[in-house]
Amino acid sequence: MTIASQILDDLDSVFTAGLTIDAVHVNGATNETLKVFFDRNYARVLSPNEIESERPSILVKTEDTAHIDRASVFTILGATYYVAEMESDFEGVTRIMLSETDS
Repeated sequence: MTIASQILDDLDSVFTAGLTIDAVHVNGATNETLKVFFDRNYARVLSPNEIESERPSILVKTEDTAHIDRASVFTILGATYYVAEMESDFEGVTRIMLSETDS
């Protein structure tokens, strides 16, 4: 087993019910429920005294992002969110920054 396959196996055990919440993702004909980690007030810190932004975000397995782009809409805990930007860590996890407005 390679290190990459071990990491992906570990991700499967982390992205399970009980640790994650369901996010309904819609984009065109795609309508799917993804297991995500939701952070309502994720803060991107640039330095100890400087925060670039605070906004909702989700962590999702990168393998689940094939149909996610700026046209995607998520429903999480009854609220609607739009994709603002995506950041892959290249280790199998992608952070998706969300917006409450479609801009």
